Amino acid sequence: MSSELDLKALWNKQPVDAQPDIKQLIIKAERLKYLFRTKLIFLNVVLLLTIAITIYANSTITNEWLISKIGAVLMILAYISYLIAYNQMIPLLFKVKPEISNQEYLNQLITINRKSAFLDTVMTNIYFVLLSAGLFLFLVQPFTHMTRISGIAFYAITFLCMAFAWLYLKPISIKRRQKHFNDVIAKLEAVNRQLSEK
Repeated sequence: MSSELDLKALWNKQPVDAQPDIKQLIIKAERLKYLFRTKLIFLNVVLLLTIAITIYANSTITNEWLISKIGAVLMILAYISYLIAYNQMIPLLFKVKPEISNQEYLNQLITINRKSAFLDTVMTNIYFVLLSAGLFLFLVQPFTHMTRISGIAFYAITFLCMAFAWLYLKPISIKRRQKHFNDVIAKLEAVNRQLSEK
């Protein structure tokens, strides 16, 4: 009998987990949205400049070969498709509702997380495939004016850099973003459960 009382006393002495501070959680979620918005603006500026540079380079370089022009079109198509896909996040990231419930806010974060996961996987893969094919075709004509060794070295370095970005940097970036979003969403779900139980 005394052992039961001791167990109960020990159980009651355990520290109760501190409930997550809702204000701090919202601040953290807003910070994630701010970082995503900043990334989106930066991405728009960089890709629009890249499109302009690609068009300028294609019009000033004498591309006698149709294959180089097709390569330039594929690269521009890669940039535009990526921009269109990413810019569909604008309503979610820039729309501010001052009187939004916790459940609506959580649903909004889950939607952002789901869409960004799609962008990180499917759209990024499409982007890299189109960009790689376009770059390969675009560089065929300059390759013919190089020595065979320097041309092969140029292609190898170009595609090693792209492979490094696609196979190493992209997964690290996705895991980091996913971890932050999943952490905030899990805490918001816990707060919502606590509020609904009350």
